Amino acid sequence: AMVVAGANYGESTGPWWQGPISAIEFIVLGQGVLALFGVVYRVITKYDLHAEIEKDNVAAGVAFGLSIVAIGIVLLRATGQDFTAIAASVAAEQAILVEQAIEAGGDAALAEPAIDESGELVISQADKWRYALVDFGYYALGGFVVLFLLRKVTDALLLRVSTIYEEIARDRNLNAAFIE
Repeated sequence: AMVVAGANYGESTGPWWQGPISAIEFIVLGQGVLALFGVVYRVITKYDLHAEIEKDNVAAGVAFGLSIVAIGIVLLRATGQDFTAIAASVAAEQAILVEQAIEAGGDAALAEPAIDESGELVISQADKWRYALVDFGYYALGGFVVLFLLRKVTDALLLRVSTIYEEIARDRNLNAAFIE
């Protein structure tokens, strides 16, 4: 739900059909990242998640479920791309590049970007998508890294004699699942 909400956030530029197309593309990307997160989560946990859930270990299910919710919150932001704001950011980036090219002694006519009849900078869809996908990647990868690092920090700071893995798999400690 958070991926769908994020993908439907913001405004698109261009023809009307680009909005629904970008929403669908970000939903697919977000769902792919959620699936990848589930696989990575199962690989890094030191217990067999499926077996623990089959043995009615509520703590294992809660830990996994809340981890999916956590990455879903990150993906809410990652998929929430506002193409109107992106166009403004790309335009600002291009203006800086034009200034740098002129200051470096480049030909001003070659450095100037295309401008439409209304005097607005023409930003290509490819430039907007490049910016949006890089932003998506930063959030998705950052979410993975931060969530797994927080798990290590939690082990080091809160669980000095044990680990989250042991508390969840061996002791079925629901509080450890909430801490994770």
